[in-house]
Amino acid sequence: PLRPGDVIRYCSPIFCAGDPRGKRLATVLSTDPSRSYMIRLDNNELLPNETLIKRVQVIENGKLFPHNGLSRPIESFVLKKRELKNQ
Repeated sequence: PLRPGDVIRYCSPIFCAGDPRGKRLATVLSTDPSRSYMIRLDNNELLPNETLIKRVQVIENGKLFPHNGLSRPIESFVLKKRELKNQ
């Protein structure tokens, strides 16, 4: 599942595919499958739910660990309504 505190890599939808300026890393601040944009990021970028993302770090017990995840759409992740504490 995708959780608040996880770090993701994605290509910003405002750039054309392959444009290196579109590569982004961001921390997930909250998840809510009932919102039109299901994840909220620390860089305030809004990602459509079909955007491919890859978890590169996951949070466990308050610490970040490397993760070799696969790129997949946001809507395919298991999401629960959660928010990162102390944001």
